[in-house]
Amino acid sequence: MADAPPIRIKQIPSRSGSSRLVSLGEVSLAPSGAAESISAPVRENVPAAIPPQVLGHLTNLSQPRLLSATLEALQKLHGGWGWVIYRVEDSVALSREESVTDEERPAPVLTPESIAVGPALHERYHQASGELVLIASQAAAISAVRSMKPEIETSELAGQACQVQAVPVFEGDIVTCCLCRVQDAHQPTGEASALAALQLTGLLRILDQTRSDSERIRSRFGKVAAFVEMLASSEGGTDFAECSRRLANHLREILECDTVALAVCRFGRTKMAAISGETGPAEAHSPGRRALLGHLSEAIHRRQPLLTRRASRDNAPSESSGAVSLQEWFDPALSYCLPLIDAEGNLRGGWVFLWSEEPKDFEEKESLIKAATPEVAPLLSLLHRAKPGAAVGAFLRLWKRGSGSQRRLMTFAAVAAITALLVPIRYPVGTKCELQPVVRRVIAAPFDGILKKSTIRAGETVKKGQILAELDGREVRSELAEAIARRERALKEADTALAANRIAESRMAAFEADGLGHEIERLEYRQEHLQVRSPIDGLVLQGDLERSEGAPLHMGDPLFEVGPLDRLIVEFAVNATDISLISVGDEAQLKLEAYTDDKIEAKILRISPKSEFRGDSNVFICEAEIENPDAVLRAGLAGKGKIFGPRRPLAWIWVRDACLALRYHLW
Repeated sequence: MADAPPIRIKQIPSRSGSSRLVSLGEVSLAPSGAAESISAPVRENVPAAIPPQVLGHLTNLSQPRLLSATLEALQKLHGGWGWVIYRVEDSVALSREESVTDEERPAPVLTPESIAVGPALHERYHQASGELVLIASQAAAISAVRSMKPEIETSELAGQACQVQAVPVFEGDIVTCCLCRVQDAHQPTGEASALAALQLTGLLRILDQTRSDSERIRSRFGKVAAFVEMLASSEGGTDFAECSRRLANHLREILECDTVALAVCRFGRTKMAAISGETGPAEAHSPGRRALLGHLSEAIHRRQPLLTRRASRDNAPSESSGAVSLQEWFDPALSYCLPLIDAEGNLRGGWVFLWSEEPKDFEEKESLIKAATPEVAPLLSLLHRAKPGAAVGAFLRLWKRGSGSQRRLMTFAAVAAITALLVPIRYPVGTKCELQPVVRRVIAAPFDGILKKSTIRAGETVKKGQILAELDGREVRSELAEAIARRERALKEADTALAANRIAESRMAAFEADGLGHEIERLEYRQEHLQVRSPIDGLVLQGDLERSEGAPLHMGDPLFEVGPLDRLIVEFAVNATDISLISVGDEAQLKLEAYTDDKIEAKILRISPKSEFRGDSNVFICEAEIENPDAVLRAGLAGKGKIFGPRRPLAWIWVRDACLALRYHLW
């Protein structure tokens, strides 16, 4: 066999007269003995579907702009009436090797994802141009998806014949989209650069989707990692309230929402734990906090999530009171409230998330919230049991923030406070008190008669012998005159009978005169006592007879009550629970409502052996006397008093009432 001649690349002259080196298509070969001389190759630019610079620019675009910018670039580079990307909703998961006819393949559902219209078509049909391109390309796209290979079909656009190039795009063995180019029917078909551009656009779409999936996975991984860090972010607080606020703020940052609220269930009651953005307990009673708590309580009571959107609220016929109140105070575009139920089914509390604008990735956030609910539920319960209360937490915060001298000062203050709690002091029994007169003198009507006038009213001070009232004396004077006349007549009859030696008649007349004499004395006594006078110096406690002038009086009817002012009795009403601490001789203090600047000292003289009801309390009356030399104090004045009982530690004094009530109700 003869040796094969050497093979060389043949230079083919170009149209311009210079030779070029062919790198694609057919290659002309010549034996080494050819007479033609080989000159140096000349490189020419190979036409690309998308220039590298444009391709690099497109790959750097973000997801919302990548597909539309790619179609616009293809429209400018390769012309045509329009370019369309269809998304296959029901992906055809069939490989190209499977022998399935087009009739047996399921009909795909195509959704336009992006479209670019040529300037000539847009100038002629304006807004309808995009719809015309879709109508013209849809049949070819369905055919290409069914056949799973590029298709070129003739179609019609607004009465004009056109050609549609459709190229399916695969991800593995699944058709995910279809790229279409609509062009003039007279334009040459099968251009390699245009088809390559379509396929390259499919790759760009896959790149765009891969980026989107990568960003979504990265975002989800970041959120999951942030959820894992919840315990570390919340446990750094000094008390449960601060830990809850840290947890709420951390959740707000993770889920990119406006407000997060947490509630805990303790002993059958729902209590707000924290709201994101709060700085402390100063906002504990705000109306917005009550609205959040009401919405949380409703979700906890139902034991199911509550999802409320602003649009659905406007169209809903009725709403719960919690949702209405939440809308009034926060007006969220989206609110999502869930009960916190742990893995064992125990209800621990609830949490609610508010967005002023509904997030696009809400489904992803919803799945994260639902996945984290069984973990956050025991976390809240653990923090509540592990962290101290608000008072201890405040002290710990001050201790951590304080310097060395401040800590020593706090230690000294704590020791001083504990020492003060152990120092015994006289137990002060708080009471209500009232002033009463030492003696009450009742002035009654001395005999039957008619009240002529009254000169004194209740509350006025009187002197001994001062006229208080006056009775009508006309009837007394008439009876007195008649009695005197009858006695004079009886005396004359007695003298006449004695002169006539009628001894018996004389004696009878004398007896009658004596009886009339006693009647005269009685009437004279009444006449002398027509004026009612005060027997002592004092204050008129009762008796206002100005409106009773002319009224008949009967002997013994009380007219006035007068009490002395030089000494008064203080009546302390001591509760039955404190009477065991009181004994005769204990010191007491009182302060009257009318004289709040003065504090009066007294000493207990008598303790009532029997209790009585005053108001709605069962009390014992303890009496003490006080001096009133200036007559400034009046009977009936009320105030507050303290009776100092035995010595007890201050801590015992503070907890005694609570211990007594607890022992009494638990007995």
